[in-house]
Amino acid sequence: MRRTRTELVLALALGALLVYLIVVPVSTIVWGSLGTTPTGIPGPRTLAHYRTALSAPTFVGSIRTTIAFAGGVTVVATLLGGYLAWVTERTDAPGRRLVYLLVLVPIVVPGILTTIAWILVLHERIGIANGLLAAIGASRPRFDAYTLPAMVWVEGFDSLTLPFLLIAAALRTMDPAVEEASVLSGASTSRTAFRITLPLVLPAVSAAALLVFVRAIGSFAVPAAMGLPGGVRVLATEVFLAARRFPSDSNLAAAYAVLHLALAAVVLALHQRITRHGDRFVTIGARVAHNGRIALRRTRTVHAASALAILGVAVVLPLVVIVVSSLLPRPMPPTELDPSLFTLRRYAWALESVVARRALVNNVVVGGLASVVTVVIAAIVAWVSTRSRLRWRRLLDILATAPIALPGTVLGLALLWWYLIVPLPIYATRWLVGIAFVTAFLPYAVRAAAALLGQLSPALEEASAMSGAGWSRTFARIVLPLVAPGLIAAWLYVVARTFTSLALPALLAGPGGEMLPSVVYDLYESARYSELNALGVLMIGGMLAIAGLARLSAILADRWSGLVHDPSTSGERGATPTGIARQERTAE
Repeated sequence: MRRTRTELVLALALGALLVYLIVVPVSTIVWGSLGTTPTGIPGPRTLAHYRTALSAPTFVGSIRTTIAFAGGVTVVATLLGGYLAWVTERTDAPGRRLVYLLVLVPIVVPGILTTIAWILVLHERIGIANGLLAAIGASRPRFDAYTLPAMVWVEGFDSLTLPFLLIAAALRTMDPAVEEASVLSGASTSRTAFRITLPLVLPAVSAAALLVFVRAIGSFAVPAAMGLPGGVRVLATEVFLAARRFPSDSNLAAAYAVLHLALAAVVLALHQRITRHGDRFVTIGARVAHNGRIALRRTRTVHAASALAILGVAVVLPLVVIVVSSLLPRPMPPTELDPSLFTLRRYAWALESVVARRALVNNVVVGGLASVVTVVIAAIVAWVSTRSRLRWRRLLDILATAPIALPGTVLGLALLWWYLIVPLPIYATRWLVGIAFVTAFLPYAVRAAAALLGQLSPALEEASAMSGAGWSRTFARIVLPLVAPGLIAAWLYVVARTFTSLALPALLAGPGGEMLPSVVYDLYESARYSELNALGVLMIGGMLAIAGLARLSAILADRWSGLVHDPSTSGERGATPTGIARQERTAE
């Protein structure tokens, strides 16, 4: 009875907090989209703003462009990510470790930097690609960075990591016996891949594609940097422009945001429906006897070269452009490069700039604190949703995961609306950006914490409770120490995301509250490419350091998990509760 009462109080407190962080701002913006008066002023409700939005030629066109953009990104990212996952997980192609390493790089490189690098490659006048074509006699530029195909190209390359990870996980747990039977029957490698492997992992491929589609709908960096200059407007930029328009029409901006949210929510609901029924494919399990690979024989080198070529264009080329451009006084084609022009002067500017240093402090302070709060909330939500005996405990998990359907521009506008009404002095400050970070990245931390708790036997917690310890003492003395390495890795991941997010600081931060991605975007709007790339190289160095710490934490988490679950580490082999639980699972 005592534990049930504690669980109920904890769940109610968490529910209230999540409602405040997520439901209240979204409800405010929905209510505001129906209003006829400015934010916070009572007035009649109307659908006029929705009629205005839906009848506007630019908005209707932006819906079509959003769907085309997201669809193209989904095709590019899923095909490339799926192919790379197949090469690394199911074949004996050489260089698989290098492929795996390179495909993870987009996680730590801010999207705005990659986008600007591709602009420097594809630009009509100063682009590297057009400069090379002109050097071989092309009469006119062949590439244009400010077009929809270029946007799909860049966002697709930047998004291939997500489908790679999801499809690779499915391939890794697939029983290879069916592929071996196909090969022994005389089927070619390509026929086995399309007729056997692909149908078996189709649920994972579909789920990955829909998740990429959702993320592309909410993408902001590529549409802002490449779409706006070329007049290619998607829903994310419509919301941004409506919020920044002068004179402002906050009600119309709210209507844009609600329509944007509705599209993302529909696609996410479809994703949830597919993943819910993915367990019907019984040929994929949690445990396989072995993980045989397909012998490619004569095509081993071809597939390895293809995979490395894809990543060379998608990952290495933008990084090279960023580094080289940071050493030049201005963008220039390769035919004009002169080593005597290389200089570190822009790095000196990046280290001495008051704005850059202030943005770095803001990122470190706000991102670090927001990440701590996010991980703590996520750990408690995961415990309640997986360990408590409350019937409605899953509602907390659903509520905490809901922000994954919130595009950054929609969440930013919702928080702007709410904190214009609430009498708290955080409007247009870095602390409002911190609240946005907590809300936006909570789903990722919850999923990580739930996975950690899923690997931890509840026997230790039950033993602590039977010894008379309350929930708070059990959670602090038993649960947290056991999952601490994994939570540190989750914290580092959230910190990394705060350094790459552009939409939230661009909408919410006022003067003095700048974050590094918004400073890079401001430099881009001022055409200061050398300075922004120098700052970008320093950012990437810091992100790689964070990634290294995250990897070290993951290794420690695995080793710690082995110590916790390994009965041989006990004084009596198998005598610990976790050892007994592991033996039972092995027997099953």
